[in-house]
Amino acid sequence: YLPLDFLRPAVERALARGLGRQVDVGGVHLNLFGTPGLTLDDVVIHEDPRAGIEPFAYVNSLGAKVRWLSLFRRHLDFANLNLGDATINLVKTEAGPWNFQFLLARTPSGGGAGGGGTADGSPVPAIRMRAGRVNFKFGDLKSVFYFDAADLDVDPHSDGSVELRFGGAPSRTDGTARDFGRFFVNGTWRSSPSQNLDLNVDLERSSLAEVSRLIDPRGFGIHGIVALQAQLSGPPSGLAISGQVQVDDVHRWDLVPQGGGWKLPFQGTLDLHRETLELASPPAVQQAAQLSLSLRAWDFLSTTQWEAGAQLNQIPLAALIEVARHMGAALPDQLVAEGGVSGSLDYKEARTEWGRSPTCQGRLEACAAGASSPEDGGLNGRIELSDALLTLPGSQPLHAESIALDIAQGEIRLEPTTVAIGEKESAELQGSYALLQPHDPDLRLTSRGLNVADMRPFGLAAIPLLDQTTQGTWRGTARYRAGEWSGEYEL
Repeated sequence: YLPLDFLRPAVERALARGLGRQVDVGGVHLNLFGTPGLTLDDVVIHEDPRAGIEPFAYVNSLGAKVRWLSLFRRHLDFANLNLGDATINLVKTEAGPWNFQFLLARTPSGGGAGGGGTADGSPVPAIRMRAGRVNFKFGDLKSVFYFDAADLDVDPHSDGSVELRFGGAPSRTDGTARDFGRFFVNGTWRSSPSQNLDLNVDLERSSLAEVSRLIDPRGFGIHGIVALQAQLSGPPSGLAISGQVQVDDVHRWDLVPQGGGWKLPFQGTLDLHRETLELASPPAVQQAAQLSLSLRAWDFLSTTQWEAGAQLNQIPLAALIEVARHMGAALPDQLVAEGGVSGSLDYKEARTEWGRSPTCQGRLEACAAGASSPEDGGLNGRIELSDALLTLPGSQPLHAESIALDIAQGEIRLEPTTVAIGEKESAELQGSYALLQPHDPDLRLTSRGLNVADMRPFGLAAIPLLDQTTQGTWRGTARYRAGEWSGEYEL
């Protein structure tokens, strides 16, 4: 490298013309290896005044390829900038646009129009970054979200479009380093005649637990594998989204994966200015499928807030029991279930600092509760089981025409339900289960007469006296609460 510090003022002016913002350079060297160019040390690319005062990028060593034709005009321009492992700040301004929009608007055909440009309309150089870091800011507030090991390519074209390629590992500053699958974006940006993006987005197969910690550092206690593919098109304030998410091997943290998965298509809109995202199952899926989902998120890079909904339409009860087994429910392996489940559920995250739920301590039940009141958020809804039938080998089947569950204020309530046992016996069940402070359910059983032998296979043998009895008839009322049975009955 040949030191050329006397060129530093000219280099700084050339970079400022190309990037539309002030640039400070610590040292200039002529690179004679490979394609001749300049190597710039300790480069600070300052921010557009509309986006704040913290610099846009810090670059330890920047490789700059000169646009040689500009030398004949005695006007130094750069064709390519290699930022190496730089640190970049992406800022959302109070007016709405992001700082990168000011930079991308400086296309060869657009000149300085659209923001951030200079009067001479110097084109944006091609930009490269490898293994860098991308931070997010909102005014002067820096987000806990960032991308590590980030690769970036920005290639302006003569027709006014800009080709974009990005890859990085999503991370949070308030958690330990974790292994995420990489997140990829590639496509084009056009600033004329109006701003428009056309992008493909991919998330490699990643740990579901780690991805969930992007929302809450303590997670939801659910493990598995998730991958995503999506297409985005339109203006930054109204990007149309369509794609598919793949979820596999869902299980509780302390259990072994048992396989199985789902492919869930979605569509919706993304507003980069207002930081809002709305997704839902496509209309065709909502009409034909047994399960349709919706998601709305806002302030997702600062104080993450979100709410989700699910519509169930005669989902097989057997499928839900299998999911419950994956999540650790102690259900007999020989249990056979029939019937359908319908209803609607919605969940709203409690509003707390950085999107954390105060009741979530890494347990699924606590996270599902979300908050202490409906105003704060939490899980709400109603589901109904129709024509439900449960069978165990060697025992009478249990049948209920309808079972209704109401979920509100952190509690699941089982409405009074008549359950037939075999052809001649029946019992009435009702109960509740608290999500905010998980413990054993509160269950009440009432019957005018049940065969003791028919009660034992379904976990009722722990009722006092029944644990010592193999035959007879039981009638009366029993209640299971706080881990103990009590009641008034005859045997």
